[in-house]
Amino acid sequence: MKLRAWRNAIVSGDCCVAVAFLALAMILPQAVPQRKRAAPVETISGAEIRSPLLLHDFARHQIVPSSVLVVVCTLVPLAAQILLSIVGDDDDDNKGVAARLYSLAYACGSTIASIDVLKRYCGYWRPYAYDEGGDDAYRSFPSGHAALSFVALGHTSLCLLGSARCGRPDKRRLGPASIDVGPLKLTLCLGPTYLAGWIAATRVVEADHHPADILAGACIGFSFASLFYFRYFPSIFALDANLPRHAFIEDGVLLDDDRTLLAADASPPADTHAQSAGHVAIV
Repeated sequence: MKLRAWRNAIVSGDCCVAVAFLALAMILPQAVPQRKRAAPVETISGAEIRSPLLLHDFARHQIVPSSVLVVVCTLVPLAAQILLSIVGDDDDDNKGVAARLYSLAYACGSTIASIDVLKRYCGYWRPYAYDEGGDDAYRSFPSGHAALSFVALGHTSLCLLGSARCGRPDKRRLGPASIDVGPLKLTLCLGPTYLAGWIAATRVVEADHHPADILAGACIGFSFASLFYFRYFPSIFALDANLPRHAFIEDGVLLDDDRTLLAADASPPADTHAQSAGHVAIV
């Protein structure tokens, strides 16, 4: 059942559309020309004074290079999805495999396209604009590292929170006492988001971005992660938070081997009104 859930999620028309959307999101922004605004220089008593905010040196060795960022934002969500499909029972969590994969693909595609277009259109200076004069010096706003980490890792936290079903008490016996471990589970599920926050912070530490760039990128990334996650799933505090919304299962949008059983369970009972009318007539 676990392997079938992955097979049904990957070998489907919806998966092809999601992958095509992700590919187009990476290609189409290239059509937007890169704006290059002149770096600010003030002339005081005949001397040129450069902005101190742009006098930082270019970081030749980044704390989290782009290649490492892509690996982290690919492997962490994938590992989480595999874990959820293993620990979840066949009748519950595995119905969400397709929903989690599709929502992640659409969220990442929307974020990548938005960030790339904004970088090209705004053409804002990086903190090392005077030290490095290439096109990249004009791609400060918003931060791509912050956006990509928050969309991928923030979406992962939402998936973990939904599967953990933190909206109900989770009492565990500890000696004579009974303790609710729900808050602890919630904190652990936020681990990927903490990692995203650290990745974003490194961009300020090494003077690759201004703080406003980080905040904008994080808001864009997590907003798309939330938008597409909650399209497929209910609130993370709902009692059935680990299951996709009923409409996606009953309408066959998410392929599942138990779909016929779900449809049967969801179908209304036989014509009870007619039976009741007949019973009244007989009486």
